[in-house]
Amino acid sequence: LSSDGVILGVDQDLLGLTVLAWGNSIGDLSTNIAMAKKGLGNMSMTACFAGPVFNMLVGLSLGVFAYLSANNVRSFPVTLDTKVFIGMVMLVIYCVAVVVVGLLPFGGRNRIPREFGYFGVGWYALYILFGALLVAGVIR
Repeated sequence: LSSDGVILGVDQDLLGLTVLAWGNSIGDLSTNIAMAKKGLGNMSMTACFAGPVFNMLVGLSLGVFAYLSANNVRSFPVTLDTKVFIGMVMLVIYCVAVVVVGLLPFGGRNRIPREFGYFGVGWYALYILFGALLVAGVIR
């Protein structure tokens, strides 16, 4: 993927934000859609959140542990990249929206309306737009 980006002149951060993320998620996407179509909305929604939580908590932890062990160090410096920060903020807002719109008694009374699907896709498009603008240096 990295060499494709160099050949095509596409920024590696933008490739990670789009192509790599889509490649990692396409299997989950198709499974979640199939479950939802069969009326297994709770299972589909749980899987949407459980997969990324597993990847962040277990995958990241094991990767950090492997790096630290292989390099015989106890820690390494990290910074909070703006693109990651924006993604985290947008994800938190979306999670709150799911709870408010569909799960709380004063919201959707345990029902997620069709319009919320449009909101989710639009929210993701906004995330990609922010990421592209950051990579292009239009916003900082």
